[in-house]
Amino acid sequence: MRRAVGLLLFLAACGREPAAAPPPSSEASVSAPSVPPEPTRLLSAELEWRGEADLDLEVWSDSGYIREAVSDSDDVKTGGGGKERLRFDGDVGAGDVLLGVGWYGDGRAETAAARLTVVRSDSTAQVLSGELDRENARFWMAARVRPDRAEITPVDQYYYRRTSAERGTASR
Repeated sequence: MRRAVGLLLFLAACGREPAAAPPPSSEASVSAPSVPPEPTRLLSAELEWRGEADLDLEVWSDSGYIREAVSDSDDVKTGGGGKERLRFDGDVGAGDVLLGVGWYGDGRAETAAARLTVVRSDSTAQVLSGELDRENARFWMAARVRPDRAEITPVDQYYYRRTSAERGTASR
């Protein structure tokens, strides 16, 4: 009889459905909110040049001059080139701006090879190269940029701009 009862209990246990899995804990069921990636933007521009010239990296809008970049040293005294850096921040302005390179001091060089590197926040960069000439190409409008959208459009136009001494004034 014991065997019969044991067999009945065994058969009854085999016929039951398996126990349901416990509900997930409240910690596991809450997912972290998704954070959209930060949009790519422009971080900086750096001008490097060879030749004993006084070059300046400048930011312009369609209506005029905005500001100059920061120089590593007195350009004319570098004895063979120089570097200037510009960070895209609140001073640069909203919307499209132009990056230009001007030859202001005389130095001893007749020409200066310039390289402008514009760096994006995603670590990519665009490099533009130009050749300034003391007699015929004193200003290089290198690119139109949109810092908040990481847009860089080469302009690559050269202008002759007289020095203040040639104009007889003290302004640029």
